[in-house]
Amino acid sequence: MPINTISNWYRYSQIEYFTPLKLWLAFNSWYKQFLPNCQTDRDAINEVKRGGTVRNSFDQVFDAQSDDGEEFREAIALLVKELRIQQINNVSFTNSDIEPNFQNLTPRIQNKRLNTGNIVKLARETAIISDKNILFPELIEVIYQIRCGLIHGEFDVDDRRAHRLVKGAFVCLNKIFGPIVLVNNP
Repeated sequence: MPINTISNWYRYSQIEYFTPLKLWLAFNSWYKQFLPNCQTDRDAINEVKRGGTVRNSFDQVFDAQSDDGEEFREAIALLVKELRIQQINNVSFTNSDIEPNFQNLTPRIQNKRLNTGNIVKLARETAIISDKNILFPELIEVIYQIRCGLIHGEFDVDDRRAHRLVKGAFVCLNKIFGPIVLVNNP
């Protein structure tokens, strides 16, 4: 790791806290309390990916026809596009990203594909599989791998791609996890 990356992280740590890490700490505390049989973070992430409270919250925000729902779907689209270019720790939306050339299709063909019900449009130029049983676990894994990249110093704090990945992960986790916390602690 370049010394410059280390010094940049140190410099930034003196200015402000890194908000996405604080969100992850809250999520980590939540799953330690509500998934007590999980011994490791990996166990907890695998359990979350199986369904339950987090999945229910995901379903609600993914289907929401609101600003929150739109922002959430756009954040997923951002992550999909970034991981098309370069995976993170060999993780991407391998099973969800079934329409990588959606933006190059004519509007007529786009509508035809959307009308099959097999894909859903996330943002202007991004469409993915509509099966949330496939999308949800992949999204949770992507968020977790971005968290790992942050914790283990794999991202340069000045790298624009890293900022986009962290932003996408933060928005997604915040939109999923926020309602869970607010229901339990209004």
